[in-house]
Amino acid sequence: MIVTGELQTQLDSRDVERWLIARLARTLNVEADEIDLRAPVLRYGLDSVESVRISAELEGWLGFRLDKLLLEFPDIVSYLAYVADEIARRGGRP
Repeated sequence: MIVTGELQTQLDSRDVERWLIARLARTLNVEADEIDLRAPVLRYGLDSVESVRISAELEGWLGFRLDKLLLEFPDIVSYLAYVADEIARRGGRP
């Protein structure tokens, strides 16, 4: 769940996917439809500093800490699966 003050809404994995694609597109200065979720993460030239920034922003949005960074995964799909598992592990709540 995303918590904003008293308002709570169920978080959908597609929401996380859209957020991450938009964030990567902005960082890489490309259109969102140019992001291939199955391509190796390293293909995009993301460095560790930007990977930490993205994770920190995602954690802030989700409301909980993630133990792994995007660069620790072979592709974006794998990272999104990890994030979905973390959301499910918390019962949909941060």
